[in-house]
Amino acid sequence: MSRNTLAGLAGEALALSDAATDGDMDEARFRAHVLASGLGTASYALASIAAARVIVILGSPGCDPAPGLGQALVELIDQLLGHEAIEA
Repeated sequence: MSRNTLAGLAGEALALSDAATDGDMDEARFRAHVLASGLGTASYALASIAAARVIVILGSPGCDPAPGLGQALVELIDQLLGHEAIEA
């Protein structure tokens, strides 16, 4: 995956986190799906699993997320950091 693609995924992760923080769960769901589809390669399996976990916790449109969203977002960001998608 190219550096530009990784930067795009990092941007999606940031937008996902911002949406969740702002309480816009429908936007967070959208961003989580975009991010998960971008992580579909085998070398990003753990990040893809973390994104899928965020999607499950967010639940269906119009519903409140299940407990654990904050921790799931931290784990997702940690996985992306492991791939140098986000520069500290």
